[in-house]
Parts: sequence; structure tokens; C-alpha cells
Amino acid sequence: MNKQPIATIRYGIVYQAPIFAQKISNLLSVSQFSLVAKWSLDDIEPEIIDQPIELLIFCVERVDKSLFQRLNQLTILKQFAIVVFAKSSSQCEASRLASIGVNGYVEGPLPEHRIISILESALGRFRLLSKLQKDLTKTKQKLSSVKVVEQAKLSLMRAKQLNENDAYQLIRKTAMDNSQKIEDVAKNIVALEQLINQSH
Repeated sequence: MNKQPIATIRYGIVYQAPIFAQKISNLLSVSQFSLVAKWSLDDIEPEIIDQPIELLIFCVERVDKSLFQRLNQLTILKQFAIVVFAKSSSQCEASRLASIGVNGYVEGPLPEHRIISILESALGRFRLLSKLQKDLTKTKQKLSSVKVVEQAKLSLMRAKQLNENDAYQLIRKTAMDNSQKIEDVAKNIVALEQLINQSH
């Protein structure tokens, strides 16, 4: 039975400690991780946003207030997993980094035998959170769509003395006849009723 090929994980490194960063890239060179680019800590924006990477690794002396703010800005984008390796104690606790969306944080000596598992775990958490966020967005959109259709049905029931089923069928038929989404037709009906009410 043939084994499935291991997918390549494209990553970038942001370094404040270049020797530290080189050590990490050397360790990853014999794995499924593929280095796309390296950036100095002073040159990471805005070009980093356009890079085709799944993972961004920070190799720094410590996480100070300035770096914390930059990490916060990057995590808002939700484009890639972020893992921070700090050589010495930081001003920010690991829990604070996790709270802004940093997927992994290691402080102190580099755990060479665990680095790949640390990165894979961080990437797994990022992918899971991304999926949950997408599912949540879809659910909110669906609930919003249901709400506006319900409002439109009530508008038609009041205006045309229809029952609930007939009101929905009218919305559905209008959408089909005009090649529109039911939600868009419903929004138009609600907007029209609001306009009429405002003019009275």
C-alpha cells in the first residue's frame, strides 16, 4: 500500500537573533517544512502579508511591549500560524500571547528534539481555529438570512393579508422569476416597507 506524500508546509522566519534563526531553519531543512523567506524584525511589514506561507516563526531575544503589539497586528489578519521562540524571559506571559492568537510560544533553550512537533501542533491549532471561525461566520450569515426572510414574510402577511406559507411562496417565486437569492428579495421587501412607513 502506497503512503500518501507528506504535504509541504511553507514558512517564513522573522529574526532578531540571526544565529538562533539559522539553527531553526537548519533543523527544519530535513523535514516537510519549506523556507520561503527570512526577514529582519525591522523589515517584516508590509511585504510579509503577501507571502504564500502557512506558518511564521519569530526568533527573538525576548517579547517586549513593541513586539507584542506587532504580533497583535499580525494575528488579526489570521493568514498564517504564528510561533515565537524567545531566547530569554519576556515581559509578556504566554497566556497573553495566546489570548491575541499566537499559536505557540517557547522560552529559553531551543528544544531541538521537539521543534517539529511544536510547530505541527501550533499549525494544527491554527487550522482548527480557522475552520471554527469560518463555520461561525457561516452560521451567523445563515441566521441573518433566516431573520430577514421572517421579517419579509411578516411584511407580506400584513400588506397582502397572506398566511405564512403563501407569503414565503411569493418571496420564493419572485426570487426564481428574477434570478435572485431569496435573501435578497426579502431584504428588498423589508426595505420597501420601511420606506413606506417613513413616508407616512
